[in-house]
Amino acid sequence: APAADWQVGSVLAITGLSVVRLAWGPGEPRERIPAYVLKQAATGPAARRARLAIAQEVEALSTVRSRHVVPLLDARLNGGEPFIVLPRLVPSRPAGVARRPIEREQVGRVADVALQVCRGLRDLHAAGWIHGDPSPDHVAVDPSLHVTLFDLGLARRIDGANRGPEIADRWQGAVTGSLSTLAPEAFRPGTPIGPERDWYAFGLILHDWLTGRSPWQARTEREWELAHRSQAADLTEIRRAGFPPGLVDLLGRLLAKDPLRRPEGSEIESRLLELAIDRFGGWIAPAA
Repeated sequence: APAADWQVGSVLAITGLSVVRLAWGPGEPRERIPAYVLKQAATGPAARRARLAIAQEVEALSTVRSRHVVPLLDARLNGGEPFIVLPRLVPSRPAGVARRPIEREQVGRVADVALQVCRGLRDLHAAGWIHGDPSPDHVAVDPSLHVTLFDLGLARRIDGANRGPEIADRWQGAVTGSLSTLAPEAFRPGTPIGPERDWYAFGLILHDWLTGRSPWQARTEREWELAHRSQAADLTEIRRAGFPPGLVDLLGRLLAKDPLRRPEGSEIESRLLELAIDRFGGWIAPAA
């Protein structure tokens, strides 16, 4: 649909780089619950970085096809205020996964939902991108337990990935991502961009689902950097709760400080698939 055809409603969220508004499709009655959002680049001092984020998100979403990554519906990068249109998604966690005492199906639910996050990230990596900012706030889990990753404004091109001259890492040399899920190596500008960064953040998403919190209590950028780079995550609570040793071991390896010690995507998917099959008695969600 032409840009002018989108009907824009009230502001849903404001970040440092964007303004997100509710939106309706062309000719849609505004009495309906809006199914879309229109994300505009922020203006003012952050305008340049905001335009970079919108452009980076468009490039990433234009090159990946995945059941577990939000689809791009419309975009305008030139003239006026850049914007993109996406399905409306609400950050959510899989219900009941932190409940105690744990139950067999509860573990299967965690494994199934985590498996879908893993597949979404692997699809991005195969297309030459990392998400760049995976966090519990950028994962939507619907009532049927289908998972969608969204908010790719800080997506980064993987070093060495095949790219045309028109595709560049617009954040080259910058430290980007949420402080609470930023990989240790990401605090050093200029370090190689690889999938290992996403897998570290994925480990912290898992930790949040299993405990309801981060492994560390930090407030400033310096405190977060020290935590990520030098403080090992204490998994005692998760282990004592009765989660399978295989899941606890995988989580510990995902949170390794050295990116070379983290498992690769194929192994992560295989381990989660085994857990899902075991705990759901043979049933798992359809493959991507």
